[in-house]
Amino acid sequence: MPVKYLDEIHDGKFSNLHEKYALLDTHLAKNSNVTRLRVYTLCTWAQSALTNTKTGDFLAAGISFGTSSLIVSNYLNLQSFGRKQYFVDPMDGRGRTDYNTSRQLVESRWNSEVPLIWIQKPLSVLALENVSNLAFVHLNTNALEAEIECLPILYKTLASGGVIVMDIYGWRSREEQLIVNRLLESLGAKFFVSPTLQLIILKQN
Repeated sequence: MPVKYLDEIHDGKFSNLHEKYALLDTHLAKNSNVTRLRVYTLCTWAQSALTNTKTGDFLAAGISFGTSSLIVSNYLNLQSFGRKQYFVDPMDGRGRTDYNTSRQLVESRWNSEVPLIWIQKPLSVLALENVSNLAFVHLNTNALEAEIECLPILYKTLASGGVIVMDIYGWRSREEQLIVNRLLESLGAKFFVSPTLQLIILKQN
């Protein structure tokens, strides 16, 4: 009898959700495996954050089609936990032809039972001025300087047991990674790089 490898990634709740929603992101060129492990990593750490925090909302920056957050929220049944979801994105396409600019398209697919709060601006400290008490943050803006600028305020607002996932980290130069590392060390954060090259940042008081 063959041994299944990482069963849930390819068979079960996560796989079903990923197959249902991932290809709504048209830049994947009809290949849902492009993001499968990365989105599963998001779901795993979002579940950890939800389990280990009593309060705190979810925030994603860099939305486009919004499929990653859509999969995460459905995987967690987020509507059952009284948490809100923040989306931070100017929805201007960032100069790319494969980036969704329709906020209405994202909203039409979202679960209305999960309160959705838009911050339709580029990620910045100013854009986050009314955000507090977060449990899970997904940074996917491809704007490293903005993400570095915002890490201190995001970490400050993160509940104990909360998690930040930074997608861009593994694709940047070693010098840029060291800037991030030193900043996180100064904040007292625990962090490591996952096999998907996403940076996982933990807050454990």
